Amino acid sequence: PEGAVMHVHLLTDAELLNLPPIQWLVKDFLAVESKASFWGDPGTYKSFLAFDLAATVAAGLSEWQDLPILPGQPHQYTKPLVIYIAAEGGAGLAKRRRAWGLQHEDVKDLNLRYVIQPVMIADDSLSLKSLEEEIDTLIGYQENGEIEEISDQFTLDDEGNLMGLDFYPQATAHEWPALIVIDTLAESFKGDENSTADMNNFNRQLAHLRVKYRATVLVIHHCGRDKTHERGATAFRGGLDSNFEVSKAELGSRIKVTLRNDKQRETATGGKWVFEAHLVNLGHDETSKVMTLWSESSRTPQMRRNIKQLLQMLDESGLTYTEWKEGAGLIGISPATYKRYLVSLEEHDEIVNINGKYHRK
Repeated sequence: PEGAVMHVHLLTDAELLNLPPIQWLVKDFLAVESKASFWGDPGTYKSFLAFDLAATVAAGLSEWQDLPILPGQPHQYTKPLVIYIAAEGGAGLAKRRRAWGLQHEDVKDLNLRYVIQPVMIADDSLSLKSLEEEIDTLIGYQENGEIEEISDQFTLDDEGNLMGLDFYPQATAHEWPALIVIDTLAESFKGDENSTADMNNFNRQLAHLRVKYRATVLVIHHCGRDKTHERGATAFRGGLDSNFEVSKAELGSRIKVTLRNDKQRETATGGKWVFEAHLVNLGHDETSKVMTLWSESSRTPQMRRNIKQLLQMLDESGLTYTEWKEGAGLIGISPATYKRYLVSLEEHDEIVNINGKYHRK
């Protein structure tokens, strides 16, 4: 830009070797200030996984599904800002939020901001401009005029000719978004997904959001007709740092969700994480799902909470079967459910019966 100043520094070999190691938003999963995607068939719980990740980061928790969040950084007083663009609407998102709250009863609030309307991720998009204005106001974004960085994402036409290059000024903010989720690409895309030029324009705007806000950007996307890769131009994958395929298997009454890494710029490609989608009753004839790590045990989140309460009833003197059942009834556990929980506790070797009384092991 006219009048802007940018300083290029030549690193020595020693300076290169002394650069700080990669910073992780989620250890060995999503790098800080990176671009990533969850892709797969409709109905494979991509959005549920993305929201679970977003909410966990925005809650300031130290782990997401056993993976460290912002490793090496303090979490006691920090709740990173997360922006979630639910381009398909907010009704389902509100139910996911309530279900997540029931799963994490000790978390009182999230540093999460929601957009429940489509935002076109394109260079001439008025909705993207409006989104940036909202974020700028929220974080107190201020520029000082000097160029800090050139975008790593160029815009090319279908013949491969360079169309544009973004320059970014140095800026300050009282808070930077740690994560921006775009759910979904289809509802946020302007143009033809099969066009390399249109997809590069989309990629360029992802890079713009990443660089301007120093954020990790996660896009939810669908697969192509043959289900072996993402839908649309391969330029989308080319512009990503991390890419994850999401698949689902129904095993009896259980839903197994698998997340496979098929591109990872900073570590080895090929990691796999397995989750379970659990039904949660929200009341008023509404339900949603929550995600947990897959376990060969069939305990649901509600079951784990109830079992935790049951175990807390067992003091040093223990309880008889009837005494324990009566205590379970006081917290809303029916006799049939109590019996099922008792079987589970015995199968997991968590209790022992001594002289007719149950004790914790």
